[in-house]
Amino acid sequence: MRRWMRRAAALLLALAALCAAGGAETLYDAVRLSFEEGFSLSVPADWVSFAVPEALAQQGYRYCLGSEDGARLMYVQLWPSDCADMEALRAQLAAREEIVLREGSGEETAFLLYNFADADASGCAALLNGEVLNLVFVPQSDADNMLIAATVMESYAPEDEEAQGAQAAPEADDLT
Repeated sequence: MRRWMRRAAALLLALAALCAAGGAETLYDAVRLSFEEGFSLSVPADWVSFAVPEALAQQGYRYCLGSEDGARLMYVQLWPSDCADMEALRAQLAAREEIVLREGSGEETAFLLYNFADADASGCAALLNGEVLNLVFVPQSDADNMLIAATVMESYAPEDEEAQGAQAAPEADDLT
């Protein structure tokens, strides 16, 4: 009986290890994009690039990537910042009425996480070369999109940490 229990325990441990390794994989096939502003991200390989509307471009939005049907979008925004560190950025973001900072954000990631108070969107902000790098994910109500957002944030690497072989960020004309 003991031999059977040892074998069952070993089998359960092996199964748990396989499940843990499988959980570490992304939910999607990814492609690594290198942005001219000095960072890279991994995004779903089937995402395409959309033109940024002029009104958003004037607010510093530089890229819009998402699912081909436009149901899931990620906007990339940059704006100049004089914040010396993440605490200064936290104070700057906390003063904005349209967003709600998530407690504990910035502790385990390079980003401060927030939700828009009156929109189905969430975002994350980090400091990059004297600017704020802001990623906005729409819709927030799509649980799978929020898992994609978490994976994209985890993949963030400033230029000096980028993996070799990253592709250039696609232009809006490069829709596939």
